[in-house]
Amino acid sequence: LHGDIFTEKCPTCHKEYIRNYEISTIGLQPTGRYCTSGGDPPGSCTGALIDTLLDWEDALPEVDWERSQVECAKAELILCLGTSLRIEPAGGLCTLGTGLGYVDAGAAEWDLDCGGYLDVDVASKKKSKKKGRKRHQLPPKKLGYVIVNLQETPYDDGATLVIRAKVDDVMERLMSKLGYGSDWDGNDDDDRVDEHEQGQDGKNGDDEDED
Repeated sequence: LHGDIFTEKCPTCHKEYIRNYEISTIGLQPTGRYCTSGGDPPGSCTGALIDTLLDWEDALPEVDWERSQVECAKAELILCLGTSLRIEPAGGLCTLGTGLGYVDAGAAEWDLDCGGYLDVDVASKKKSKKKGRKRHQLPPKKLGYVIVNLQETPYDDGATLVIRAKVDDVMERLMSKLGYGSDWDGNDDDDRVDEHEQGQDGKNGDDEDED
């Protein structure tokens, strides 16, 4: 919701680029690079890329905010990993895991009873009885939310479980318990856009080294 320090995007075609280095700008500002693989046909867009990190005055992306509410409302259990949960309204999303939270009226109407439905007009974010409105079956049982964070959060008291530990340590043990190996995160360098793939001028070439 608040952006990714490793991601930049094209505001023209909405193509996202995940880098293996930190993006140096903040506040949806131009990064100095250009889109090389977006557009129709692919590669036809040359829009200027911007960072995805929100500054204090920036509004939440509507599509992402709406989807986050829908997914949290559908979830049986929500994991809050390495977050202070102090930035609202995103911090309050965890309460949707208890069945007692709320979804913005403009984004959805939903029945708090177990087994009810979450009704969402994703396209317009308005209450609607038109055909095509998405209906999501709520999980039969809400398990609440689990917080993994070294510091206290405003939502600790309502959590099903609070773990005071580093996220990496907890996830390594959890994934091992579930039968996954050390490569469970699925990171593959081939899936990322290498820092030398695209020059600052948007053409293929080597970027200058930065200290």
